[in-house]
Amino acid sequence: MRPLVGKIIVLVLVFIAIGLGVAIYLKYSKTTSGDKAPVIKYDKFNPPVTPNASNNNLTADQKIIFNAPGQGASEAQLKTFSELVNKLAVGGDKITIKDCTASPEVLRTKFGSTITVENKGSTDIHFGVGSDRVLVKAGESTKVKIDFKQGPGVYGYGCDQQNLQRSIGVLLVIPAK
Repeated sequence: MRPLVGKIIVLVLVFIAIGLGVAIYLKYSKTTSGDKAPVIKYDKFNPPVTPNASNNNLTADQKIIFNAPGQGASEAQLKTFSELVNKLAVGGDKITIKDCTASPEVLRTKFGSTITVENKGSTDIHFGVGSDRVLVKAGESTKVKIDFKQGPGVYGYGCDQQNLQRSIGVLLVIPAK
């Protein structure tokens, strides 16, 4: 029964990532504002995320970016999320994950680029969006091509830790110029 709960949590996070990715891409593809993230509009595919005890040790900013706005979110909540993701985004090509904590928290990268995902934890992890996932063994690094089927957008990624119902990091994927 417990493995089913974990799969449901991962599925919810994937739907959130897809919904946000589509929403950002649709909005961003109409702008010419450089590398800035657009304000997100709610997408009907975003299921709500129920905050849980895993949020207790998070900062106020982390609570916002790791618990993406869901159904019923106000325009103000969507704008706050969008602006914060853009503000916290660090350009680069590497994500380090250790014990379900990612650094940087928000990585800005271009669609089509290749990033390195380093697993400094003691257990293997899966990284990716939807069916575009790769295994990153404990203590190793893996190259990941950012060419998700959903295109540019905002993607939250999670962790296989039981009862963790939020993202541990965010990818801000901008169109290649």
